[in-house]
Amino acid sequence: MTIDAIATPVPAALLERPSANSDNELSTAAENLDEENAIEPVEEPLPLEQQVENALSDSVIPCSKKAVIRHFNLSNEKVDMLFKDMSEKGMIAKKANNHYYWVKQEPETV
Repeated sequence: MTIDAIATPVPAALLERPSANSDNELSTAAENLDEENAIEPVEEPLPLEQQVENALSDSVIPCSKKAVIRHFNLSNEKVDMLFKDMSEKGMIAKKANNHYYWVKQEPETV
């Protein structure tokens, strides 16, 4: 024990026995805390293809294999497959100089 522990008086409220009302108050307070601190379900991350599509459509990264490789830390083979799939779906196209560009248009709101 330290000297501070001996010298510090204990508040009377801590020494009193809780009444039946305080038990109800405690359980109500605990329920309120549970409601306030309720853990919301964590959303599952988007599939890689969707993440790449979002990054390209939002111009987060340029439409190039090198940018996708660096941003998502992927292999050349995986990015080749992604670009092939996106090209077949009409999301991206290749210019005469073999550079890709984003072509998929966002749906118009009416």
